[in-house]
Amino acid sequence: MDPISLEDLALLEVLQRIDQHVVLTDSESAIRQRMVDGGLILDGEDGLALTAAGIELCKSLQHRVAA
Repeated sequence: MDPISLEDLALLEVLQRIDQHVVLTDSESAIRQRMVDGGLILDGEDGLALTAAGIELCKSLQHRVAA
């Protein structure tokens, strides 16, 4: 298996922060919008939440890190 890239590690960190309901900073608004557009997160009344696709991607990235 190929080593995980720095970009994938950063994506995993953001996904985990969203799952833990940590508020993203203003500098992360572009990545937040890309994740909403990509169907990985929902931006609702209760804040950000992972979609089913976001959860699966998070699990996949965690498995790659563990390997």
